Amino acid sequence: MPSNNKIDLNVVVSGAPVTVEANLNQPLHAILGKSLELAHVAGDGSPDDWIFTDAQGNTLDKTRKIGELGIVGGATVFLTRKAGGAG
Repeated sequence: MPSNNKIDLNVVVSGAPVTVEANLNQPLHAILGKSLELAHVAGDGSPDDWIFTDAQGNTLDKTRKIGELGIVGGATVFLTRKAGGAG
């Protein structure tokens, strides 16, 4: 029987859709590395260079637990590189 804490989450990484298994009790940033790897952009900058947003464009706090953010199985979040950056 699958764990009730595990969900499949759709992550659109700079326009490339991937599906990542996520644990509701882990912070959102826990799926960042796997999302980048699946979208073939692994190692592309620091994790701090990336932001998660919801379908409405609201920035999601990647330090909060996935379940606390109200994210449910099958939901879609967007992972994009921050504009600009350290110079």
